[in-house]
Amino acid sequence: MRQRYHHFWASGPGQADVHAWRDLTHDAGKLYRAFPDTIVPATLKRVVTDNNQTITFTSEGREADEWAAFKLTSTPQTFTHCTTNWEPYDLVVTAILLAAKRRLGSWIKLTSDGLWADWEPARSACIDVLGYKPADFEAAHQDFVELLDPEDRP
Repeated sequence: MRQRYHHFWASGPGQADVHAWRDLTHDAGKLYRAFPDTIVPATLKRVVTDNNQTITFTSEGREADEWAAFKLTSTPQTFTHCTTNWEPYDLVVTAILLAAKRRLGSWIKLTSDGLWADWEPARSACIDVLGYKPADFEAAHQDFVELLDPEDRP
């Protein structure tokens, strides 16, 4: 199994649009509930805190170097990441990041040290669970492309 798989994002300036953030927290809840325990194990706890201003996953019983908690906030984040190490919960993390890009638009930029193709299961989940269309992922795909070296861009 490949190790040290990370996803990165930055957001801002200013606070996220309150209506878009509310829609994102609903999408995140739907995605979280849609996955079976094999994808989101019982030790992975979904926590929405701070008056729904933060979407956080924390883990119980894991070594700190195995897990970097997922924390997405409605306040600006200059640079943050989540390490999933290709664990099954990577699917819910990437799906929520895609939903974030869909809901928050240019307010958030995201990428990964994986490939856009690695996010196909997350795109399928957003289509199946949230009713998204393939066009809803164009902005996220553009974020990936913009971060490639010019000679590597499609």
